[in-house]
Amino acid sequence: MSLENQEPHQVMTPMKRANLREREAALHIGVAPKTLANWRSAGRGPRFSRLGRAIVYRVEDLDRFVEERLQA
Repeated sequence: MSLENQEPHQVMTPMKRANLREREAALHIGVAPKTLANWRSAGRGPRFSRLGRAIVYRVEDLDRFVEERLQA
């Protein structure tokens, strides 16, 4: 079988995860996981969800949280 007649292969790229666990979320925005926990308990941090025992953050919410705090 000739390679010339084959259809090109699709390149599979890893999917970005929509939800990050606490440690991953902290790395994403550059703070310590404990800081996220403190912000959560004070009601000050980025939006989060509780899935069972796991705390998860949507990437879009983390990015929005950081963007809203940019200083001129």
